Amino acid sequence: IIKVNLTKTKATILTEIIEQLYKFNDLSDPEELIEVKEDGTISTLAKNAQSVIIQSVVNKNYVFAVDDIDIATPQMLELILDLINHSTIIATTTEIKNERKIKHLYSLFDKIHLNELDKTSAENFTDYLIQTYIPKEIDTNYKSFLKNEALRISKGNPSIIKSILAQASAQKLLNEDEIKKLRNLESPEYINLGPVFGILLGSITIVKILQIGLENRETYILLSIFSFIAYIIIRIFRYFFLFRPQRNKP
Repeated sequence: IIKVNLTKTKATILTEIIEQLYKFNDLSDPEELIEVKEDGTISTLAKNAQSVIIQSVVNKNYVFAVDDIDIATPQMLELILDLINHSTIIATTTEIKNERKIKHLYSLFDKIHLNELDKTSAENFTDYLIQTYIPKEIDTNYKSFLKNEALRISKGNPSIIKSILAQASAQKLLNEDEIKKLRNLESPEYINLGPVFGILLGSITIVKILQIGLENRETYILLSIFSFIAYIIIRIFRYFFLFRPQRNKP
């Protein structure tokens, strides 16, 4: 059995298939199109790889397991169509799409509809995915939490189980040092100018009151006009400038 991961590039997929065939001593390359280096790495051109793969699987009982076949590119669909004539293809898809490029490929398969898994099968399937895709250094309690959540949310649907665990494995877990750095970022780096303007307007009001006692009408009128303008500016622009937190200067 050779697994085909369609999320990778075509060149990577072809190289991985050739590596598996070489590992099984079934690589047929009479024209020496494939270069096997001393360290075991394999070098090949994509245009040569497909023909070598087809030659290598002829009259052999190879099974290619393809997940999410509906995401295959036109080039990969061409390879799969060639492999169907010489090997067994087991493919999965979450939905049958009505696209011209893949409808013909669908017609070549015997379709099996999978129902929700029973409790035991769902647990075994979840355990397998966790052991395969979740890093080993992850805490056991966290893995147990993932398993319980996947089983609870999916209700036996294997696609949902796989999706949940795929998202979990893609998340970056924070370590203690990174958490401390985040806490440092929460330290106040900004000041709110609102109280400053509040104190300014309050001071102007006090000065205005003093001007009444001093019978200084001109100053009182000027301060009243300034207070009114400042109030209008604060009301209009408070969300854009005056009350917006300002960064401290280093």
